[in-house]
Amino acid sequence: MRLDDGSRMSREVHVRFWESRGVRFPPATHLAIAEREGVELHIVVPQPEDLGPARAYLHVRNIDALHAAWSDAGLPVSELCDEPWGMREFSLMDPGGNRLRVGTSI
Repeated sequence: MRLDDGSRMSREVHVRFWESRGVRFPPATHLAIAEREGVELHIVVPQPEDLGPARAYLHVRNIDALHAAWSDAGLPVSELCDEPWGMREFSLMDPGGNRLRVGTSI
């Protein structure tokens, strides 16, 4: 997860964005933890020498419920789409340009 998007947007902007969506940032670490229904995604926050935004793909069981929850929480999610490769997917991008794609097999 890139917390500095090149425009020098502060770390605090990113932390507030993700914390309002349920991601925890343990004190004094370079770690972000997203948790839902007993599954945790640990994201190592890159150091200043790391370049470019990050991308991740998250496989979930109930994509419709997750999409609705994130939409209701105000996350900038795309529309759900049934893809020709057999996945139902959506994506979102945080203020630093980090892209998270979410999908489930159909």
